[in-house]
Formats: sequence, structure tokens, C-alpha cells
Amino acid sequence: MFDRITGRVHTKNTCQKRHRTVMGQAAGCGMEASEEEERMSKDYYSLISRIKADEALKEKLIVNLREKQKQKQGQHAVKGVFMKMKVRKMAAAAAVALGLITCGGAALAALKGSFGVGVSSLQNVGIKLPDDAAEWAEPVENQEIGNEDLKVALESSFCDDGFAILQFKVKVGEEKLKSYKDSMDSDYKVPLCYLSFNDPVTTQNGYAETRLGGANYNLVVDGEEVWVRGRSEHSIECVKDGEYIVHQMWFLDDSILNGKKEFTIALNDVVVGLDNDCIPVDGSFEVKLSKENALDHTDVIMPSKDASAQYKKVEKTIEKVSVTPLQNIIVIKSVYKDVDNEDLGYVLDEDYVGTLYYMAYGKDGDNISCHEMETERKITYKDGTSEVLEPGDYSFCQKEFDHAQLETTEVIAVEKTEDNSKVLLKVYEKNDYTAAIKVIMECSIDLDKKDVGVESKDTYIYNPEESLVTDEYREMMKQRYGLEMEMGN
Repeated sequence: MFDRITGRVHTKNTCQKRHRTVMGQAAGCGMEASEEEERMSKDYYSLISRIKADEALKEKLIVNLREKQKQKQGQHAVKGVFMKMKVRKMAAAAAVALGLITCGGAALAALKGSFGVGVSSLQNVGIKLPDDAAEWAEPVENQEIGNEDLKVALESSFCDDGFAILQFKVKVGEEKLKSYKDSMDSDYKVPLCYLSFNDPVTTQNGYAETRLGGANYNLVVDGEEVWVRGRSEHSIECVKDGEYIVHQMWFLDDSILNGKKEFTIALNDVVVGLDNDCIPVDGSFEVKLSKENALDHTDVIMPSKDASAQYKKVEKTIEKVSVTPLQNIIVIKSVYKDVDNEDLGYVLDEDYVGTLYYMAYGKDGDNISCHEMETERKITYKDGTSEVLEPGDYSFCQKEFDHAQLETTEVIAVEKTEDNSKVLLKVYEKNDYTAAIKVIMECSIDLDKKDVGVESKDTYIYNPEESLVTDEYREMMKQRYGLEMEMGN
């Protein structure tokens, strides 16, 4: 079966290997940047040439794209993505370009109490938390590991009907920090590239590295090892030279927790990616998390009427909306009915559905942050047999099939605004061959009236074959990629 994500052909044996649940197993596919991402980079460079800006700004945008691609590869378990950076200045520039490190007094002053999530750079992945986020955090005491050269402390935690967020502080000792600065410019800032858990250091080709490069897809919940690819995000803020705040977030729904409101997370094999080094830290963390407090302040909306939209062979249904203390969480079930292998894997097939994007808007029509995650994926073949896949995986064990049904569950975390009375969620499809973009679904959610309305769409906002570039497309590019496009281009 041709894998539209990696461009590789998978046999039955590779599928069997992919479904192993051994801790640290980098399952099957998804380890490399997708073809869609490569095409996106070409689009990005083309767009830059049409932006009104000086050359220095354009160069920064290009650097930003390159480094975001490196980050994406790290999140998909590309080995040693940070370890193979030969020049320390490149590592520092990468961190700055990504917005992972924000050094300076302003960032430090903005941290509220012991929990700085409200201003954290989780915003760079579309997770913007309200200003009162700190009020919902639980302090964690007496959990510090390491020595005078390098210490890691677990400071606080938050858990609601979706997110579990842990805040860490990483502190580099003066002597160790000085050793990194020797022979470098006086203003050189030592970058913290990642904080890794449950992923021991290995040595390959002379490089010490972790398998997942800090992606943190390995998790231990109540003593059980689970694989949470696609559910993990993190941010790093430099609050002063050699001191960093790390926020590690996982989305843990009932497919992981099985209805538990209290659970324990164990974090072993702690590794710090500092500059070009991969440094194991003696010790481990164990933290008990509870949803109880957040659930007591969460409103759940179950659509009382059909809340579905149809596009080609896929039906997308809003199953639940949760208004938690930190986010509006929308659960979408997608069912691809009566599909064959070409519907799902051949970009020129008329029923092929390309890459999906989500955009959210508040009561006044202003764009607000949102972050999408796929949490479940299953295909059922016409003979009744089914196969559970990793989120985002298209490497089916049957090479050819027809009359199958593919089911996915996605979770969209949408920013809570000051008003937070209405949310408009739009779903877009990008054609993986022509790069044209359509809006295929609009979901209007009245959070006060607890009403959900869904409308099917099939409207181009960008079509290069017809030289169509709409204002909605320009706004999308601005919000998703920070690109200001000239009118008429």
C-alpha cells in the first residue's frame, strides 16, 4: 500500500511491526517530513517574493520556515534533529527563530505565580491560554533532580477535560554555563533545545541522542506504557541566561484514561538537550493529576440535533463541545464511507480528501487560536475485520481494498476569549496536487445558548489554476504563517 504521508510502500510485515506497543518503538511511518510539508515550503518561498518587506525581514521568514520544519521533524521522531547541528550559533538562531526561547526581563516579569502557561510559547502551536491560567494550577513541591551543574525541577501542574500541562524549570550551573560560552561571542545565549522523558540516551554514529528528539510521545500513565504521538506539545522560555521554563502538554482523553478522573504520570529517563549536547539527568518524576476541580467548572454541550457536514465521501460530525477553565474543546468524528485504497491514497482520485486545516473565530469575527489533534483512527474492511491505526497513519495492512470505512476522531482546542459566547470553526481542505484550498465546513457554536449548527461548504478561497486569491485566503495565510500578502497577488 502506498503511504501518502511518507511516500513509502508498506508490506504486511511492516504493518505488524507498526502496531507493536513496546515503549520507545517508533511506529512504522510518520518519521519524515511529509510531501505536503515540502510543497508547503515551496508555496511559502513563492509567497515571500510577493511580500512588501525589506530583504532582512524576508530572510528571517525563510529561516523561520526552515527551523519550523526541523521542529516538525523532531515531533515526528526524527533521530538527533538537534544533535547534528554542528555550530552552536546555528542552534541558538534556530531556537530564537522558532520562538521557543524568549530571553529577557519581560518574559520573566510576565510569569504569574508558579505557573507561566498564560504567556508561554505554546501559543506558537495555536494553544493560547487565558490570563487566569495560573489560578487553576496546582503547585508541585520537592520534585527536583540533578546536581549543581544541571538541575530540573517540576514546579506545577494543570489538568482538565483534555489537557495535562506540567511546568518545569531547568537551571544550568555557572561553571557549566561558562564552559559553553568559552570561545563564543560574549552575548552568546546557550539554547535549551528540549526536555525529554521516558526516552533513554543511545549512541549512534558517535552521537549521543534520544530516539524521539524530545518529542515526548512515550508516557507512563498509572504504570502503563502508552504511545501518545500527535498528542504532545511543548514550549521553552529562557527567563534568564542559563535558566529556562518548560511547559510540556499532553492531550489525554478517554482513549488513554478510560474515564479516570485521577491518574499518575511517571517521567523516567530524563534527558536535557542543551546546545549540542544530550545530557541524561539522574532521577525521575512522578505526579498525581486530577481533573476534579476543572470538571466542576466545565460546561459540556452535546448537540441536540444533527451536527454533520458532508464532503465527498467523508461525513464530519460535532460530537461534543467542552468549555473548560482553559479552552473550548471540540470533538469531531469523521467517517469516510465506502472507500477504497485509491480514495485514501491517490491524490488524483476524485474522492481523495487532501490536507485539512482548522481556523476559529470569536463573536466579533476576529481570528482566535486553535490547535487540532487526531486522537483515534480505525479502518473496517468489507469482510468486517478492522485495524486500529496511529493518528494520521495511512499505511494500511491491506494493500488493496474497497467498500471500507475509515473512522477518525479529532480534538480541536480553541482559545477562550474575554467574551467567549460564540465560536465559528471553519474547516478547509488543501488539494495535495494543485495546492488549491476550499472551505468545506462551517460550525457555529453558541456557548451561551448551548447550540451547535453545522453547514456543508464546497467553496474555493484559493485556486492557482484560475488565479483566484480571496481575502479569506490572505487572512488564513496571515494567521497561520504570519504572511502579509499584497492585494492583487
